[in-house]
Amino acid sequence: MGIPGLNKEVLDRIIRTLGIQSAVDKLPTELVTTIQPVIIANPKRIIDISHNGATGTTSSILYTTPTSRDFYLTNCNLAVIKDASSTSISTALVVTLASGMEAAILNIPGITLTAQDKGITQNFSTPMKLKKGSTIRLTNTSAVATIRAEGGFQGYMVDIL
Repeated sequence: MGIPGLNKEVLDRIIRTLGIQSAVDKLPTELVTTIQPVIIANPKRIIDISHNGATGTTSSILYTTPTSRDFYLTNCNLAVIKDASSTSISTALVVTLASGMEAAILNIPGITLTAQDKGITQNFSTPMKLKKGSTIRLTNTSAVATIRAEGGFQGYMVDIL
C-alpha cells in the first residue's frame, strides 16, 4: 500500500497522524500530486527549569527526563563552597546522553586543605539530547569536608507527533 514519491517512514507518520486505518480507509491517491505533507521541523517546546542542592558526600537527583518525550539540555551551572578541612573533593553535574553514555558535563575539582568557592556555567549552542528516562544528577565526593554544592539546568522537551 505505497504511494509513489513518499518513503515508508513519511507515509507511516502521515497515516498515524491522520488516524487512517488501512483496513477500513482508502489512502487518497492524489496525496503526492495535490496534498503536500508537511512535517513540523520545530515541534512544540515545553520549558523546564530545575535547581537543587547536595551537601556532604551525597548525590542528588535534580531531574528525571521523561520517557515519552525527547529532552534537550540547553545550559547548566554548578557551584560549590567548602571549608579548609577538605582532603579530596569533586563536585559534578552528571547526565546520560541519548547514546546511553554517562558524562560529567560540569566538574569542579577541590583544592586539598583549602577553603574554596567556585561556580561555572555552560551554554550549549547545539542543545544536548539526553536519554529518555535518565537522570540529571549532582554528585559530591569528599573524604572530609563541610561542603555545599548547588547545580541547575535549563532545557526543553518536545511533543512528538
